[in-house]
Amino acid sequence: FIELKELENLSDLRLEIAGGMTAEDEPFVEEQRRKLIQAGLEDSFSIRPNITREQKLDFLRNLTIFSVPARYPEAFGLYVVEAMAAGVPVVLPNAGSFPELVNITQGGCVYDSDKNGTLTDALEDVLSDPMKAKKMGLQGHRAVSEN
Repeated sequence: FIELKELENLSDLRLEIAGGMTAEDEPFVEEQRRKLIQAGLEDSFSIRPNITREQKLDFLRNLTIFSVPARYPEAFGLYVVEAMAAGVPVVLPNAGSFPELVNITQGGCVYDSDKNGTLTDALEDVLSDPMKAKKMGLQGHRAVSEN
């Protein structure tokens, strides 16, 4: 996110973080918050832990892009399907079920999670092309709705 904010065409980008947070997650989340503040981005992000179902639906509807850079292979990420159902394009690591899910739905793209910078490049690619993002969002929504 910090690298993306440095790009002229993405300087107005916001980072929205939401979802379940346990006591075990708090140190990591706090570390990320500190990094963002140290980068001077305190007005460019929000963190909403433990939101309700309605808040989650509202959250998803207001996103431009959805990415969870999981460091472990997910057997199935329900949150990805929820984002697609909301018409939001997804950018996911090439691990677990994500490549197959993106291939079947065409609702986003995957990046090589073993290489530095590929997440940033993938996000920049989608965020810099609103028509591409819209098409991915529509395709993901259609695939989830029809299945």
